[in-house]
Amino acid sequence: MKLQRDDMVRAGDDTPLELFSQGIRSEWTRDKYTRTLRQVTCEFFEEWLTGTFEERVVQLVRCGRDKPDWTRDLLISLSRKLRERTELDVNDKDYLNPASFANYFKPIKKLFDMNDIHISWKRIYATSVVQKVNINK
Repeated sequence: MKLQRDDMVRAGDDTPLELFSQGIRSEWTRDKYTRTLRQVTCEFFEEWLTGTFEERVVQLVRCGRDKPDWTRDLLISLSRKLRERTELDVNDKDYLNPASFANYFKPIKKLFDMNDIHISWKRIYATSVVQKVNINK
């Protein structure tokens, strides 16, 4: 086997969303991650990102590359806001089950990993929810 010059694929040839999708084998997971990423970029980050879903993803990746500290702070703010929802009464419509907390960050992490964006996830996860364990079970 010989790799030809024409066979060379550059990462810049694909959009950030295409790279994101390429990194997920399971169609079910790809659909779930895409829905969650759409919710995060179009609803949660509505104040900072504009345009279509695809344009917002490009903006988020660009911010991650150009302003990693700002992007990290935005994710920490999201983490804190989600944590507040886990502390609500279970019957509250905005209540978030602590077990679901990480599901909001997995698609963002995959997007950044597939687009070579390096974020300190340790700081973000440090603000996450500590699940209560019932030792009486």
